[in-house]
Amino acid sequence: MIVSPFGPRERAHTLLELLVALAVLALLALQFVPSWQDRLARRRLEQAAILLHGEMQAARLEALRQGRGVAVRFAIQASGRWCYGASDTGPCRCEEQACRLGGRPQARVDSTTLPGVRLWTNLPDHTLYFGPVRGGTRAGTIFLRSGGLEARIVASSQGRLRLCAQGLAGLPPC
Repeated sequence: MIVSPFGPRERAHTLLELLVALAVLALLALQFVPSWQDRLARRRLEQAAILLHGEMQAARLEALRQGRGVAVRFAIQASGRWCYGASDTGPCRCEEQACRLGGRPQARVDSTTLPGVRLWTNLPDHTLYFGPVRGGTRAGTIFLRSGGLEARIVASSQGRLRLCAQGLAGLPPC
């Protein structure tokens, strides 16, 4: 075994090198954060739209199954808070958790359940009513927004519900 006369070459990292490495990591993180936030907003909106569309479909099917009208009422406050609930005894007050469907209390869905998602409608009285015959309703749209993205649930007068969005890969375009 040959031993170097100069001893083993040990070298420690200086404080300056450590700070440069941390600065590079911070710059990379700054590049990553906006895309991550955009991805979260997209996912949040997609999940909210699919959930709401499914619940509107379920309310329509319940109206057809029971042979009774089902009303889905949206309560929307100026602060951006919102809730909705389905009921077969007339429009319910979801803010009071008074929604019943088929005699069973309904779970409340609101802006705290889906944070970061804004909701509004162009429905009369913010109520979507599915009739007992063929599940027909008044035409209208429910709008969902998160970040700069928007999804829509469009109700036709025949009761058909179409889910669409601009810029969301998982949903058809509006």
